[in-house]
Amino acid sequence: MILGIFRPVDLIIFGTGVMVTVILLATVTPSSLLKTIIVLAPALVTGFLVVPIPYYHNMLNVISELIAFLTNRQRFYWKGWCVMDEKEDKASER
Repeated sequence: MILGIFRPVDLIIFGTGVMVTVILLATVTPSSLLKTIIVLAPALVTGFLVVPIPYYHNMLNVISELIAFLTNRQRFYWKGWCVMDEKEDKASER
């Protein structure tokens, strides 16, 4: 981790977005607001993906975990109303 915040892949993603934006700024003249937004979009999108957020590493992590959660089959087994884990049972006996 770089500076304790960014992984190398995060910096590669953000650097690629910034490079694409610089190339677009050099080749396309942003004469209107729509063109300006389109030219700046790669840097803004990649910046949004690597921004740090609490409880997760960054938005890229949140999106990937959300996709994994929504696409994986999950099966929950009913154990009853008052079920305690074995660890809790042993701790309460002491």
